[in-house]
Amino acid sequence: AEALALAPEEVAAAAGADLGETLARTLRGGLWEEFHWPAWEEAVADLIPGPGKFDALAVFEAWPHLIVANSTRVRVIDADSTVLTHDLRVPAGQSSHRCGFHYVDGALLVFWTGYGNSPVQGYWHTAPDHVFTLDAEINYWSVRSDRPTLPLPGGGRTTGGGVLHAGDTKLPRERAVISDGTSYWVWENTGEYQGEGAWAEYDPAENTRGRRSLPAFLADATRAHAPGARLAPHSSWMRPAP
Repeated sequence: AEALALAPEEVAAAAGADLGETLARTLRGGLWEEFHWPAWEEAVADLIPGPGKFDALAVFEAWPHLIVANSTRVRVIDADSTVLTHDLRVPAGQSSHRCGFHYVDGALLVFWTGYGNSPVQGYWHTAPDHVFTLDAEINYWSVRSDRPTLPLPGGGRTTGGGVLHAGDTKLPRERAVISDGTSYWVWENTGEYQGEGAWAEYDPAENTRGRRSLPAFLADATRAHAPGARLAPHSSWMRPAP
């Protein structure tokens, strides 16, 4: 009792919490015991050379798919299965280069670059012998981008700075992008740091930005929380369900 008296406001807040709602929200999110992804486990077993060798594995976004690769092979997986397996055809003598990938309408773009001013080269897995110089604003350190891209209903993937189609030799600039399945938003920086800015409405087809706003899901995200709760916009994201 003496300890509780030291923090009366915190104790009152805890006593007033809706435990039923908290439990329901936790159950909706899932339990660790429920997590099981056979396609991922198969990819790991195939691509990791031995126990404890997870550093040989690289993972890339391709929502709603995931790209998993090592230095010689790449797999594209979805929620249920492996949709593509490809043995990499990076030219000999370039094994020290870093690879990146994009999965667009069933075609896999494989690209790589080295240190310094090395060009970015690549190929589509549907024509692996056709190696080309990729027109892209990336280097050795940014070839593995952490910015998600999203598929478009009419084909192609928006990078937040344009649309990438299967067979393209130019990779549009990448910018953080989110979508509710109908509309799109991209992140606009307003300061020196990446988290300083806001989401702006975006037209992928025209590559144009509009007014600043939030998807309804994010705009309503704090309503069920205590007064004063604030959304961290740059750390918040939304993608359409498969």
